[in-house]
Amino acid sequence: MSQPSLPFPEAPIVPPFHEGAATKAALASLNAWYERALRSGAEGGGLTLAVLWGGYGVGKSRLAAEFGRRVGATFLAGPTLSGLPPRSALPLVVIDDADQASLGALFAYVNAALSRPQPTLVIGRSRPGRWGGGEDETGVQDLRSRLMGGTVIELDPPEQTAIIQVLAIALRDAGLTVPPALIEETGGRLCRRFVAPLTIAATARRLAGPGKTPRSLLEQALKSNPEQCG
Repeated sequence: MSQPSLPFPEAPIVPPFHEGAATKAALASLNAWYERALRSGAEGGGLTLAVLWGGYGVGKSRLAAEFGRRVGATFLAGPTLSGLPPRSALPLVVIDDADQASLGALFAYVNAALSRPQPTLVIGRSRPGRWGGGEDETGVQDLRSRLMGGTVIELDPPEQTAIIQVLAIALRDAGLTVPPALIEETGGRLCRRFVAPLTIAATARRLAGPGKTPRSLLEQALKSNPEQCG
């Protein structure tokens, strides 16, 4: 097994954009919402707001990044939201980890999204009807109502075939040569989250060294990350 000689700290393995069935379905919903939002103009009524949600590691941020790249987007992080929402010169505003924002800050941004003609996409790990737990109940219910009044899109976990394909790409990008049959076998043991093959590839790259076979290396990577196994 080969491993590149790097004079600098290893760069992170960037997740590839993979259009499996789950991703294609969510992307089609995003495209349909975005076209409706642009046509609606300043009519409001929730048409310019969408919520993309799905479990940890299923590819929400990567999907939003690809969608934003195609249409042009300003990206914001939920935990750092504060003050009044700025106006963006780009067509779309994306708020990642919006479910981790403070109630007041997210409220301001959601209200802005509902009153402006600019489409806004907010992203979280759970259905928006569950956001804001532990905060002021009246404000939480109002926020949830406004979020649920927008277009709600769920991103399902990726198919196992997608996990295998991403593992192959991640291992290649890590500079590791692994037989296709072993990649398929290993990928079939991983959970259906894109973070799983990326974690295994990064661990394998870190553990690689003289005398280690591809199988022993991947077995060690799997044992080091039991939470990534299905």
